[in-house]
Amino acid sequence: MAISVDNHVVADAAGRAAGDPVHLEDLLRRAVRRAAECPVLDITVAGGVVMLSGMALRREDKSRAGFACWCDPTVRAVYNNLTISSGPA
Repeated sequence: MAISVDNHVVADAAGRAAGDPVHLEDLLRRAVRRAAECPVLDITVAGGVVMLSGMALRREDKSRAGFACWCDPTVRAVYNNLTISSGPA
């Protein structure tokens, strides 16, 4: 958890600053995993823009994954490029 003291960002327990893209990617990955079934998931964050790629099991999972990315107020845009699984191989 990050705390702001006099407009200075204090690092979280892992030593990363709250605005760190790696921290945000981890947060979003956990949020998507809770909301949707995506066996293959890649999340990239740059300047508040989130790119999702990989595979969702159902159309609903793709939609839920995209919505889950809005859990952080620093997210400005979400590009959901997840594909829907065609079923068992």
